[in-house]
Amino acid sequence: MARKAKKKADRKMRDLTIHFMSYSEIARESSLGRIKKIMGIVLKNKIVVLQGRLTANEEARLIENSMTLIGNIDGFAGIEIASLGGSSGHTMLQGLRRSVARMLVGEQDSLTVIGPASVVREMKKDPEKVELMLSRKI
Repeated sequence: MARKAKKKADRKMRDLTIHFMSYSEIARESSLGRIKKIMGIVLKNKIVVLQGRLTANEEARLIENSMTLIGNIDGFAGIEIASLGGSSGHTMLQGLRRSVARMLVGEQDSLTVIGPASVVREMKKDPEKVELMLSRKI
């Protein structure tokens, strides 16, 4: 029986969970609420894939909060974060339309990936894609 429990624990250590989150799940939260919700998920060693984008200030506060937790939480090594924006080639009218839509429903044509540094070894980002290199010791 002990061998079965050890095997299950070993498998649990190798499991990887990706939490897909719609922006609407955090849209009504305050800026601090968004950060707390995302950090709560990341602290469970899960990778968050957010439909949408945090503000630059929220990203900075998320990184700042994670840095204060390094050394205070066992095994926590910080976070990795990358965002992909929406399309960029807009006419003036399309840009205005996009700005109004963004004010009403948030930045939903973007994608943000946030993960614990102990799981996500490296993120490579270019304008079209994000590549994740994961640690084998999950």
